[in-house]
Amino acid sequence: AGREVMGRSVLTRAVNGDPTNLLCLYDLSVARRGGKFINVSCVAVQDGVAGLPFRGPALLVWGSGRYRASDAHLACVPLGAVEDRGSWRFWCGLETRSGRPSWSEDERDAVALFPHPQIGELSATWNAPLGVWLLLYNAGSPRGINARVAQHPWGPWSDPVVVFDPGWPG
Repeated sequence: AGREVMGRSVLTRAVNGDPTNLLCLYDLSVARRGGKFINVSCVAVQDGVAGLPFRGPALLVWGSGRYRASDAHLACVPLGAVEDRGSWRFWCGLETRSGRPSWSEDERDAVALFPHPQIGELSATWNAPLGVWLLLYNAGSPRGINARVAQHPWGPWSDPVVVFDPGWPG
């Protein structure tokens, strides 16, 4: 069995805007407690997003837990409340009747955005010209950097497309 290399993610704040002087605020996610946000990609959305559990500016966070042994998940927090650990909400799927996103205060309730339990590095962004969210991540099968797109931060996500395979001739 492999040794857990990355065991947690930590939220920090730059003191007086100095990126070399960081103040640790709290653990965002801890692997030994079933953390699903150890490897993360964050996007600040100034205008908010319909379907979030609050209105206004938000920080969206896509994450995975154990390296190359986890699916992708989604969390959000009001942009002005990032330093308040209790303000985070975790995506729990879509409500059966309404089809609206469901959110929980408990990270353990977070459900996978799609089945692909081998995500390594990941990156999420809004692609304005195409009007879609783009999620890129490293995986073993299909091997390489996989890309998925969705109209909403929670999906539904497209099937993966390999955009880079390290075995391709260079």
